Amino acid sequence: MSAWSEHHACALTADGAAVCWGGVSTVLTPPDPAPGRYTAIGVGFGDYGGYGAHACALTDRGEAVCWGTQPRPLTPPAGEVYAALSDGDQHTCALTGDGEAVCWGLNYGGAADPPPGRFAAIDAGGYTCALTAGGEAVCWGDNRDGRIEAPAGRYSAISTGDARACALTADGEAVCWGTREAGERTRRRAATPRSASAGATPAPSPPAAKRSAGATTSTDRRTRRPDATRRSTRAAPMPAP
Repeated sequence: MSAWSEHHACALTADGAAVCWGGVSTVLTPPDPAPGRYTAIGVGFGDYGGYGAHACALTDRGEAVCWGTQPRPLTPPAGEVYAALSDGDQHTCALTGDGEAVCWGLNYGGAADPPPGRFAAIDAGGYTCALTAGGEAVCWGDNRDGRIEAPAGRYSAISTGDARACALTADGEAVCWGTREAGERTRRRAATPRSASAGATPAPSPPAAKRSAGATTSTDRRTRRPDATRRSTRAAPMPAP
């Protein structure tokens, strides 16, 4: 399993160890020794100074472990067991075993302030989107250009970027929304099989041997807001500038 952001990438070895590489001006290093065998890993991004670059992983006990360069606390809420997680713009969101969304980190525009409900999948970027058990896409956070206004439908997978998101319908059609050229916000396209190298964004090249970690920066950076650890609408989302 692997994950990457703009300037660094992380992967899990066959025995569940985290390996990270890349970086520009800062370096990230997974905990050593590791608290256990990892089963999932995510990579988040930060601002131009490298603040907010981070990665989180799940141990085989469902414990979330995070590491990074930002001065804000990266520690997940204590005592929780998670089934999935995703790292975004200086924040991380995870799903508990019963599908509840829990987020921590920077709460820009409400990206770390999930609504109540039960979800089957979650993906964090500049904002956050999740899929309900019925396949409905639900997004929260900065709504410039209609970023969190997911088109109605039933989806089987979802991916959230810095300013746009895409999802797959049950029959494999790609649907995207958010910031686009000339104000166009939504596009539907039938799925066409292709290899990962045919137009996909490549991850940074992996290290030859030594395990190291990299940092990441992001385009379209904005004024930052305070941290948050939230699992429901316990506070109103912060408005975007």
